[in-house]
Amino acid sequence: MPDRFFSVPSKKRKSNSTSSARPASSSKKARPAANGKGKSRDEELSDDDASSGAGSDRDGGFFDRDEVGSSGSEDEDETAQDKRVRLAKLYLEGLAGEQTGDYDAAEIDREIIAARLKKDVLEQSGKFHLLLASRLSLVSTVSVTRSHRLTPTSAIAVFPPSPAQPTVLSASKDGSIAQNSLATGKLLGRLPRRRRGETDAEGHDGEVVALAGSQCGRWVVSGGKDKLVGVWDTTGGETGEQMAKWVKGLAGFKDTVSALSFRLTTPPTLFAASLDRTLKLFSFPLSPPDPPAYVETLFGHQDHVLDVSALRAETAVSAGARDKTVRFWKVVDESQLVFRGGGRSKVREVLEGGGADDDEEAHEDAGRKKGKGKKKAERYVEGSIECVAMIDEVHFISGGDSGSLCLWNTSKKKPIFTFPLAHGTHTHVSETEGEILQPRWITSVACLPYADFFVSGSCDGHLRLWQLDAKLKSFSPLPYTVPAPGIVNSLQLLSPPKGVVDLAHWQSSPAAVAGNGADKPQAKPTDPEEVLLVAAVGQEPRLGRWMRLKGKEGRNAVVVAHFRARVEGEEADEVMES
Repeated sequence: MPDRFFSVPSKKRKSNSTSSARPASSSKKARPAANGKGKSRDEELSDDDASSGAGSDRDGGFFDRDEVGSSGSEDEDETAQDKRVRLAKLYLEGLAGEQTGDYDAAEIDREIIAARLKKDVLEQSGKFHLLLASRLSLVSTVSVTRSHRLTPTSAIAVFPPSPAQPTVLSASKDGSIAQNSLATGKLLGRLPRRRRGETDAEGHDGEVVALAGSQCGRWVVSGGKDKLVGVWDTTGGETGEQMAKWVKGLAGFKDTVSALSFRLTTPPTLFAASLDRTLKLFSFPLSPPDPPAYVETLFGHQDHVLDVSALRAETAVSAGARDKTVRFWKVVDESQLVFRGGGRSKVREVLEGGGADDDEEAHEDAGRKKGKGKKKAERYVEGSIECVAMIDEVHFISGGDSGSLCLWNTSKKKPIFTFPLAHGTHTHVSETEGEILQPRWITSVACLPYADFFVSGSCDGHLRLWQLDAKLKSFSPLPYTVPAPGIVNSLQLLSPPKGVVDLAHWQSSPAAVAGNGADKPQAKPTDPEEVLLVAAVGQEPRLGRWMRLKGKEGRNAVVVAHFRARVEGEEADEVMES
């Protein structure tokens, strides 16, 4: 026999529905009862129906329509398709309200709103590319040289929320983090340090080798040889001062924290790489009082992790130094893709104490005879992958000690394009072998997210600028460079907020450095697209002292370059989908 708890309500609903469907004169059951018992039963039925229509707990409706997020003017009979149309109209009205100037409705709809919608869709899909490399012009370059006593290891530009001012943060081997004004270049102060042995003090107690800033501009993190990730609040914390304030130190590493990278999301997620061959993930909160939380640790590299890069998706790429791999991490799937670089060369194998195989030597001799004495291009093996940077969610650039820049795709195990000797070669004098021609190794690389523009650094005194092919099959150097005497230890490329950066007075500053792109056509001051390049340049590599440049070849400085994109008339931004 079925339980009355389940059977009685169904009978009530059934009798109510049948009685309402029949005419009042066609059935005796439809006439009102003479006694009070029938009246109370009708009241029970009406109460039950009202509670079920309002979304009771029994039916699973814990929230009404207003609590879910619908507006007060929304019709109760609105379908899902009608709601999408209504929200799309509100979005278009919001975009039209953001535009200022004398525009008619047709022009706004064609040129502004349509381009903005396409841009938003491509950005969310991770396939957006802004084609601006061919239109960029170097406006000015400034060099800040008095911030650090020893070699700068990392430098970033930060645009914190108002009312804080844009600043440039730079770390050094002396353990200090300097904060300079982006507008004037003047030193605002240094972030606190702690002495060795102190546990409750703020800051690092050793060399600081990595810096990173969140997209919102509020959070800045630093990593050093004290095996700690320092978290700083650029808004000044509760005091509201202009200097960044210490929030917390994130521990758990067994060696130096070598690289840091934030995801371009809100709230941000931090990828921290270390020389202990691991990467750690930390989740940052929306509200500042809450501390960052540890998420997980990624294992797989067989050597030091020297660099890491991330964009919007829950993925990242890392460079594994002498394990000669670049690993693409899929955090959600808990998997990784391994891309193996490097190669074979008779010259490098002889220098390292080995020798080429006899079969390979015979093959090379036969090739020379077949080529009738033609000189074969020298090949250099890649013994270490030093740096990596993501272009979009499936493409990235890597560089190493072979002097080659490699373009990768996640669907290919080998580079789809390689540019050898990107920064040329130099002569190394050996006590036993004499003069040896060696490539200049790529020390740092940075990409403008979802754009066709990236920059690389070495020790040749110049920052090389590169333009990606529209189909992302190759890249080529731009006809001008940015002077940077010294070893490039870090690079940052970003698009600053419109109207925030005003570097016009840098050209007349005594510290200004004349670029060799002065013959390029200069951009107009009213051009909307701007790109900022920040580089940390020093006399020594950031992780050691096996090389030192003296005199005019190298100096300790932070180089900031400002680019503007030329716009012909009122031409809209070119976008493409890969």
